[in-house]
Amino acid sequence: VFCSAFPVHYNSHVLVDTHEWQQLAVHILAASFETVLRVAVLNAYQHKAQYGSNKVFLTCLGAGAFGNSDTWVAAAMQEALSNFRNFSLEVYVVFYSAPVPEAYHSLFDVAQTDETPSSVSQNW
Repeated sequence: VFCSAFPVHYNSHVLVDTHEWQQLAVHILAASFETVLRVAVLNAYQHKAQYGSNKVFLTCLGAGAFGNSDTWVAAAMQEALSNFRNFSLEVYVVFYSAPVPEAYHSLFDVAQTDETPSSVSQNW
């Protein structure tokens, strides 16, 4: 599933404070993550959760060049993931590099260590 996020950095000339974009950006992010999870549920159902069909990989959509804060992205992931707790999805959140940014620790109870991997997973 190809998704996009709201390009906060590219619209910074419109508003003085990027936090004014937060509500819109989080809704767009949550809708994108929910779409990916819905497709994952359909894929797992279609293939009877065999051969890894229940695995889904999420990225920090919108962070980086688009300027969505990690806090916003993590909140959107949490919102979307909370709607899929009753499905047997194996969710991986993949990061550009280690360690996992602190904003995402609450999603997976990741301990802050020098050994923190560049991806974390949780069965939802």
